[in-house]
Amino acid sequence: MSGSVESGFQFISYKLDTIHVDVTSDIGVIQDTSAIPPDRISMSFGFRNVTRFILDEKNAYIGGLNLKLEITNEEKKVLLNGVFGIAGIFTTLIPMNQKQEENLAKLNIPTILMPYLRASITTTLSNAGFGTILMPLINIGEAAKTSSIQITDLETIQEIN
Repeated sequence: MSGSVESGFQFISYKLDTIHVDVTSDIGVIQDTSAIPPDRISMSFGFRNVTRFILDEKNAYIGGLNLKLEITNEEKKVLLNGVFGIAGIFTTLIPMNQKQEENLAKLNIPTILMPYLRASITTTLSNAGFGTILMPLINIGEAAKTSSIQITDLETIQEIN
């Protein structure tokens, strides 16, 4: 097939593995179902280190990220404070050199997982009775470039435990 591009890795699955949310006990919060504008949302995120192991005779990787979310009202009173985390598993389809593997860990894994985390947060908050949440866009790929994500072999982790 001419002009086609084959990816060197495959996204297997993901799971939300952290959800912790505290909501202010306030009648106004319960009563309000209006959309939450981006200027009332603050977010910070952290990248997780990546674990490498063998799965079906291929290198596999588990990585993820955590996102801290705060929603305030017009007076800047905190209405919601939460932490959401996601983990995903990926396998390589072709052998990778160290630079390709670092790019997978630092850039591709967080960039691929962020839309799933974002959708999970908006769905969770919507199902919890909050109005539509208009989360600001984040350039995860750019932020990931300066991260210090490390790749650790599963055998190493098992030896520590």
